[in-house]
Amino acid sequence: MSDVNFDAITDLVARGEPQAAAIACDRELRQEPRRRDLWHAKGQVHLALEQWGFAEIALRTAHAYGASSASLREPLETALVRQGTSLDTMPLHLCNMEPGPMQSPGAPDVVALVQLTWQVQTVPPTDMLEMLRTCPSMDAVLGALMKDARFSRANLEWLAVLREDEF
Repeated sequence: MSDVNFDAITDLVARGEPQAAAIACDRELRQEPRRRDLWHAKGQVHLALEQWGFAEIALRTAHAYGASSASLREPLETALVRQGTSLDTMPLHLCNMEPGPMQSPGAPDVVALVQLTWQVQTVPPTDMLEMLRTCPSMDAVLGALMKDARFSRANLEWLAVLREDEF
């Protein structure tokens, strides 16, 4: 593990260097995408940059990967209020870190499932927010992705074969 951590990132933000903090955070997350301290720090970076939706994505991901809801409450509430909502309306899900279908999803998990089901490389931020806000588990994310019209469009041939075999 590198020496880039929550304190190092938030120190950069405090010194007025949120862009440098964002670069350092993203670099480390490419190497260790499930580090909750870095996702928490990334949330702080986005708050400093007034990127409320991205802050929410990072903070919800930190929670999914085990960060305490108490440590995330204030920054997440700030991000939500700036988007015109609150934790009362958009609460954190219970965190389940047990690998499997009921595991809490973070942003990297949603990206992987979107790539598999919709066959695209990127996830629009609005879709990411929707998944992290409404889906408490990997299973729920997969179900939501399969109900979306983009799933059918991306999997026409496979669905045609499946329909033929059903009868």
